[in-house]
Amino acid sequence: MLSHLAHEIEYEPFTAFDFLGYAAEVKQEQWAGQGGLRHAWAERWTASATAGVYEAFTDYRSMWLATYYRQQFEFVPGYEEPNPRGKNGQASVRWEYWPAAGFLEARFAYANDRIAPGWEMDALTGALHRGREQLHTYAPGLALEHVWTRRVRTLNEFSLANTSGREVRYGYRGSVNAALGERWVLRGQGGYTHEEPRLRAWYAGASLDFELTPKWLIGTQARYYKDTGEIENSFLISTAGPGLETWQAGMSLRYVGERASFQFTVAPLRADYEPVPVGTRPFTNLYQDRTWILAQASMAVTF
Repeated sequence: MLSHLAHEIEYEPFTAFDFLGYAAEVKQEQWAGQGGLRHAWAERWTASATAGVYEAFTDYRSMWLATYYRQQFEFVPGYEEPNPRGKNGQASVRWEYWPAAGFLEARFAYANDRIAPGWEMDALTGALHRGREQLHTYAPGLALEHVWTRRVRTLNEFSLANTSGREVRYGYRGSVNAALGERWVLRGQGGYTHEEPRLRAWYAGASLDFELTPKWLIGTQARYYKDTGEIENSFLISTAGPGLETWQAGMSLRYVGERASFQFTVAPLRADYEPVPVGTRPFTNLYQDRTWILAQASMAVTF
């Protein structure tokens, strides 16, 4: 699978704490590729592997922070333009312990990300210091899927992630699919993440789909998310985000054919941040309350 994304942000510095910044329109294009293999090597055993690569920033926040550091230090000897990119891979083994009803899957994933680093200037010597640029992540996981009845199916996933320079992050995700009738399907999901010393995050959501025709479905969904904020990552100026609370609700239209499928979704999202601490004040405009409008179209073709 090959994907292409175009990003554009309107950068606006928080001038009360940023005297060198200036408004700018930042654009970039992102390319990514993903592929995988699956092989059933025994009656109840299946092995699979996936690998992927990407180039350029992956989100709004990364672009915003890279713009901030460029405006602060582009004139200082030693500064280098960021060149974010990454690669990842995952291998898994799936065991069908109960024919057509129970599945246990063990996974191991690895990711190598070259990120846009942070920069700091030594107040005494004027030397410019670059933050961590390479991140290595090792993430084992375990998933348990079970079909309880012909109308109810559950999935429980447990994971941990060990990333360079961070404490181990533990996570849980659970979901349930329930057919309420011949044309109605209810899906619920939730999860929790824990990382010392103080990161806690959790979310819950639900969606309801109705089958208009055998190939067309319409749905509605809602989701809630809350976290306690990121870990402080520098001595003076920190890019760590404060606590965040979000609400999202939307509608979707989906077509499912024999070889192709298509989905269109519109979902407004409200993000409310806690007040930023003094060390994070230069990023006040990044971590401000806002309402996003998510419009997404996707298509898949089976060859």
